[in-house]
Amino acid sequence: MSIIEHRVESKKCSCEHTIKQEIMDGNVASFDETGTRSEKRILWVHVAVNPNFSHFSIHNKRGFDGMVAGGILPNFKGTAVHDFF
Repeated sequence: MSIIEHRVESKKCSCEHTIKQEIMDGNVASFDETGTRSEKRILWVHVAVNPNFSHFSIHNKRGFDGMVAGGILPNFKGTAVHDFF
């Protein structure tokens, strides 16, 4: 890994941690997912959002398993909103 790649990755991790923490610390957050195709398979893009922050993660499973893997829902203590569609 080059020095530039290392610096970018370090800043990305710090930023991602901050976004996750801000959503987890909030009173209300919305959780949802949508499917997308990549290399002939379906992957799920999971989102956790509050009025100020959005966090996206990719997982091979839809629903609860994918949301848990995103790392926000298991630690969220507020009101979680989902369309349950």
